[in-house]
Amino acid sequence: MQERLRLGALNDLVFCREDGKPWEPDAVTRGYFKLIKRCEVTQVRFHDLRHSHATQLLKQGVNPKAVSERLGHSTVGMTLDTYSHVLPDIQEEAANKVDNVLRTALGNYRERYAYGASVLQHWCLSNHALHFKP
Repeated sequence: MQERLRLGALNDLVFCREDGKPWEPDAVTRGYFKLIKRCEVTQVRFHDLRHSHATQLLKQGVNPKAVSERLGHSTVGMTLDTYSHVLPDIQEEAANKVDNVLRTALGNYRERYAYGASVLQHWCLSNHALHFKP
């Protein structure tokens, strides 16, 4: 930060030259495409990286509000409207999580019921009470 202040870079630029001044927008794009060519990866627009970033965050279950803030959207609704194509996967994951919770709860209930019925049956038999059939 001190170095930036020394150079007069009192801005919040994403990209700036070593002297703190802004790069020409085309210079960023040219540098990006040179890097893509050198790395021999599929060429995508620079702006597509933004969409990929948001999509991956949402698919990883990051809170949409946090994604919205990272993108600088004015509302989370804007983010959700823009990235609704990601939501079917998110909805399926949410449904699976609820299903697992309910299955676990039901399984625990069955185990407790079976244990309770067993204890009660044992008590009834040992005390010559009425037979209990779970």
